[in-house]
Amino acid sequence: MTEKRYTDEFVTELRTRYTEAEGYEAEQAVIKEIANETDFTVPQLRAKLVAEKVYNAKPTVPAGKRRVRKAELVTQLATLVGEPEETVETFEKANAKALEIVVGRLRAWKARAEAAEAVEAVEAQ
Repeated sequence: MTEKRYTDEFVTELRTRYTEAEGYEAEQAVIKEIANETDFTVPQLRAKLVAEKVYNAKPTVPAGKRRVRKAELVTQLATLVGEPEETVETFEKANAKALEIVVGRLRAWKARAEAAEAVEAVEAQ
C-alpha cells in the first residue's frame, strides 16, 4: 500500500484553518501561510480543499450588475473634465479600479462645486 500524501491530522488542520478565515482574501492568505509552513504548493493545497469540498472560488460580479467598461469610464472622464474623448482616450490603458476611483472623485468634486455655486447664487439674491 502506498503512503498517504496528506495525513488525516494535516487535512483536519487545513480544513479548520481555511474555514475559520473570513472572506476570500483571508482564505487565500491561510493557503499561502500553510504552503510556506509545509512542502505543499498553493495549487496543491487549493486542489485538496476543492477535493474536500470546502474551497471557495473567487467571488465574481453578480449577474445583472456588470462592471462599467473602461471605455465608458473614459467617456465619463472626458465629460467631467470638459475635454474631447480623444484627448483622454489613453486613460483606457489604466487599471479599471483606478479609473472608477478617479471618475468617482471627479463626480464628487463636481457635485460639491455645483452645490457651492447654487449656494452663492441664492446668497447673491
